[in-house]
Amino acid sequence: MKPYWILARDNLLRSAVLDSPAALEEWIDLAEPAFTLTLMQESVELATRPLAQYADVEDILEAVIQMISPDSSHGESFYSIFARGGCDVFAVALQEIIGGDLYAVTDPVDEKGRAARIPNLVHAGVYDGDDVIDIEGRSPSDHWSQRWRENGGCIMEGATGPVEAKDLEKFQSTTHTKAEIYSATKIAWLIAALVGALDEDQAAEYRKMQT
Repeated sequence: MKPYWILARDNLLRSAVLDSPAALEEWIDLAEPAFTLTLMQESVELATRPLAQYADVEDILEAVIQMISPDSSHGESFYSIFARGGCDVFAVALQEIIGGDLYAVTDPVDEKGRAARIPNLVHAGVYDGDDVIDIEGRSPSDHWSQRWRENGGCIMEGATGPVEAKDLEKFQSTTHTKAEIYSATKIAWLIAALVGALDEDQAAEYRKMQT
C-alpha cells in the first residue's frame, strides 16, 4: 500500500508534509498566507492546487477532496466518487485503517413513497467517538445524521446507526471488490491523518508508507 499524502509549499521555498492536525497547524502558522498543496504518492507529484490561503483543516480537506482522483478514468474528484455513490466503499476502507463502527443513514421508503424491501443507502461513514468520519472529514454524529437525512429527503422516516459491510453491499446491491477498497484506502489514509483519527502506531505506519 502506497497511500496519498500532501506536500505544502509557500513562496519562500519552504515545504512541509501535512500528515496530522499538529503538522497542519504548525505549517499554517509558519507559512506565507498563500501556499500550494500537492497530492503525492511516494515521490511522484500527482496533482497540485494553486497558491491559495487556507485557514484550517476544513479548508485543506475541501481542497484535497476536490482534486481529481488518479484512479478515475472520467476525471472525477475524490468528492464526486466517495460522496456521491461510493461512500460505502470509502467507509469500509477507512474502517480497515482506524477501526470503529460503520455508520449509515438509510431511507426505508422508495421513490414512490412505499416501504422498500431493502432500505436505500443515503450515506455512510465510520463512527469515531462522538463523530462520524467520511470523505469530507470529521463531523459530530448528530449534525452528520441531520445533514444526510435532509440531503436524502428522509428527515422523519430515515434511520441512522451502525451497520456491517455486508449491509452496505445489500443496500447498494453490489459487492465491494478488492480493487475498489484498495483505491479508496489510498485517500482514506490521508483523510484519517488530517482529521487526527490515527493513533501513534498508525501515524508511524502512514509516514513509513509514504516513501
